[in-house]
Amino acid sequence: MGEADNLSIFDIARILEKNNAIHIEDALTAGQIEKVNQALIELGDFIAGQVRDDYSVDVQVVCKVKDSDVLHGIEKTFTNEVELQTADGQKMNNATSSATLKGQNLEKSMTSNQPANEKVKFTIKANPLGQKIPASEGTTLKLIDKLSNSLLLDTKSIKAIDANGNEVTIKSVLKDDNTLEIEIPNDKAITITYEATVNAPPGQKVDFSNEAYWEGYKPSTGVKVEKKEYSYSAGGTVSSGNNIKLNILKEDQYDVSTSLSGAEFTMVECKRLDDGTIKQKDETFNWSGTTDNNGNLSFGSGSATDHVMQYNTIYKVTETKAPTGYVNSNQELYIMVPRVESGKTDYSDYVKKCIQDDRIKVQYQETYVLTVLNHKGEITVEKKFKNPGNYDMNPVTGTYHFGLYENKDGTGAPLQTIFIQYDEGSIKAKSNKFINLDLDKTYYVYELDDQNKPIKDSGVHVINRLEYITSYSTNNAVQNGDTVTVTNQSRVKQLPSTGSYGTLIYRISGAMLVLASLIVLTNINKKNHLNDKSRNRRKK
Repeated sequence: MGEADNLSIFDIARILEKNNAIHIEDALTAGQIEKVNQALIELGDFIAGQVRDDYSVDVQVVCKVKDSDVLHGIEKTFTNEVELQTADGQKMNNATSSATLKGQNLEKSMTSNQPANEKVKFTIKANPLGQKIPASEGTTLKLIDKLSNSLLLDTKSIKAIDANGNEVTIKSVLKDDNTLEIEIPNDKAITITYEATVNAPPGQKVDFSNEAYWEGYKPSTGVKVEKKEYSYSAGGTVSSGNNIKLNILKEDQYDVSTSLSGAEFTMVECKRLDDGTIKQKDETFNWSGTTDNNGNLSFGSGSATDHVMQYNTIYKVTETKAPTGYVNSNQELYIMVPRVESGKTDYSDYVKKCIQDDRIKVQYQETYVLTVLNHKGEITVEKKFKNPGNYDMNPVTGTYHFGLYENKDGTGAPLQTIFIQYDEGSIKAKSNKFINLDLDKTYYVYELDDQNKPIKDSGVHVINRLEYITSYSTNNAVQNGDTVTVTNQSRVKQLPSTGSYGTLIYRISGAMLVLASLIVLTNINKKNHLNDKSRNRRKK
């Protein structure tokens, strides 16, 4: 089939199947791709005459934008060209029209209680039209929701519903930098709601913001809500009562909707010394307990076995035993609830120093909510590159896939697959993790080639259409907490996809070598020719 042939949808499907390709650009030639995006409309016969024709033909073509960037919120301009031809294909006239589009597939809003208190509610409408938005991998989309540091997310309040009001199961991950990652189904309109606590004293004005965008895209392509000089009245917060309480929430790090029972904690009272050292008090009650079936544990009720807790006091919370199947967080967490003492207008100097100490996490409500996250087994994969001389080189643009196997031979379907993506201009090595693994089990990590087959030997393999020799730092056998460094060594001097001038240098060098060879051969031929002439003269 030549490039000039018109392709039907069935022709395209056969070509994709034959070439084991998903995307048109991977199987069709440039000429064929151009033909795919054309529509031929036959208008009928037009006869030239002296009589004016008061009729016209209007043709309306409706196009659907499938560009991934536009659907993810990037503004782009598209141009459509129409050409009028004779029956034999001769061009008569043409016209063009352009349209600038930006996908509006994220909406975000905030509401607060009236009168205002420390709780605010956020609503995210993701993909409100229910479009099929291309995902980088798999069938789900990942939404990044960045909360400012002055907001404390209530993980138990996260809810998601579809366009019909039915609850949708989603996976949420809370990062250390107060970023919430939400995985939602593709091609569905999803509304996500949650509450957050404004972490500021009553009456104090505070600014906060919240922005949401799609994974792999810049925050500027998403939506953002901001609130300036927000404040709330005391109400039922830190001003009421003489004591505080601690509520520990134990959750899965990679799915905060999963509560974890059986985690054991202890807590002691501490003091910040003048030199900045935080030290346990000599005489202190030792609080201890275990999270219940809902992942909850409370301290400070004031019972005989649970002493009261005080304002303006440092407490050290330690996880002594992780839930079954999970890794212990191994964190010593220092907490405090500050309050201006009765009759005073400001915090004491000691409390001010504690508030300014980054080690001490401060909240201003009388119930301190401490979310502690645990994860199951993890194995990290790091991706690096070397040149033919075995020296480190910058990453090569592309997406690299890895599989996790139960057996050393790498047979059967992988337990998990992950990918690492390098964009143009990347310099530093990136990594990704296999998660939710058994703590004591041995696994095997392999990079996958372009046929999604594990690379198990040191031979040459094709990855992203380029040839590499692949090596592993740990002979593939790994357990929880291990890191596997996967290195691709190129077989050419410079890879074109790196975008450097390296290839030009080698091409010039090659041309010079060829030129030098031609000069040498020419000189040899000349010399041989002169020798032949000399021998002929002697024969005469």
